[in-house]
Amino acid sequence: MSDLVEVPVPRENNNDEFVTLIKWHFEDGDEVGADQPIVDVEGSKAVFEVFAPAAGFIRLAVREGDEIAVGGTLCRLFPTSEAAAGWIEAAEQREPVEAAGEGVSRFVRFSRSARALIEQRDLDPGAFDGKGLVRAADVLDFLGEGRRRSRDVSERPVEAPAAESGTVLALPGRRQALSPSKRTERRYIGASYRNSLQSSVTVCVPTRGLKAALEHATIGGNTTALIIYETARLLRKYPLFNACHDDGHAYLYSDINIGFAVDAGGGLKVPVVREADTKSLEEITAALRDLLVAYMSEELTAADQADGTFTVTDLSTENVFSFQPLINKGQSAILGVGAEFFPPGAREGVFNLTLQFDHQLAEGRLAAAFLNELAVRLQGYEAAFGRTGENAADAPHCARCYRDHAELRDVKQFLVQCVNADGTVAGICTGCLQGW
Repeated sequence: MSDLVEVPVPRENNNDEFVTLIKWHFEDGDEVGADQPIVDVEGSKAVFEVFAPAAGFIRLAVREGDEIAVGGTLCRLFPTSEAAAGWIEAAEQREPVEAAGEGVSRFVRFSRSARALIEQRDLDPGAFDGKGLVRAADVLDFLGEGRRRSRDVSERPVEAPAAESGTVLALPGRRQALSPSKRTERRYIGASYRNSLQSSVTVCVPTRGLKAALEHATIGGNTTALIIYETARLLRKYPLFNACHDDGHAYLYSDINIGFAVDAGGGLKVPVVREADTKSLEEITAALRDLLVAYMSEELTAADQADGTFTVTDLSTENVFSFQPLINKGQSAILGVGAEFFPPGAREGVFNLTLQFDHQLAEGRLAAAFLNELAVRLQGYEAAFGRTGENAADAPHCARCYRDHAELRDVKQFLVQCVNADGTVAGICTGCLQGW
């Protein structure tokens, strides 16, 4: 039919291969206006609306809760209600369809599994007259045994898991549907896990340096912002951790876009601070604040979460001391931040930094060098702001990373006197000058 318009799943994110259909705004057969939102779908980054490319009468091709490939058909639009009513859905990946049978109209077809179920339960095929394509799930719905396809969790008790679940335990229990966001996360993280050789290295860092920096009035940041600030600059020196594996090659990203994992009741999301290595600590702090407000307001967009090249996940507020985060798809490393703890007999607290990395691109020695240098940078704030009887402003230190001459000497760097745009003179260490 020349006037038929198929509505595909748009590609909102280059990494997505599938999306989950969340909610239809119209019933099957309703009239739809051009540019009206017709359905909500969820990708790996966010929920987004799909709009009708033309006016017409809608025939739904996918149900709420189903997963569908990007580019697959969501629905079809017909110029008249008669044309829509006469259409027998023929999805490309459906099961083979059998004839309707004697006494049943041409407006119904049965999949083989549906036909077998009808015969097994001794049902009258005429009960489905006019239903279009009937699948096994439709027959179970007719019998009242189908799964509810809403976003709510199904509480239907079962004696044993269904065969397609892959579970072999034949014990009494109940099936609980995963949320669409969790199914999307499983797909997204699973793809990365299958395509990488994940390994991890952990170092222990004293907390005094961080505390000294965060308590200093001129910093005005938070733990996550400070770690992102220092990590972004180190990634210029360690580009293999700001990369991904690409068919036997390391694909090194030109930009450093750091995502930070957040899950405060609205599902796990990873908003991204773009070009983090070019931003000041104050700018990174402001960007984190704005993205968190958008998360809590459920206003995060796909663009807010796209194009991450490295991820930081901080579980310190959850009292988690050590963990192994999973690398995101299209990346080669993720940094995990643990909570402060006190080793036996110690008076000062420490915390763990864990780098999970793709062993196809880097090795443990390089990961250890990255973490140890990050630890030195974080401890350097203690030297700048934590002295007894000495002000950081009076002692020679880098105006960007705040490490003093003693700390810089330990990492074989030194201060260079620079003139700012306003004419003031400041010392900048050679590491910061090189973008590290």
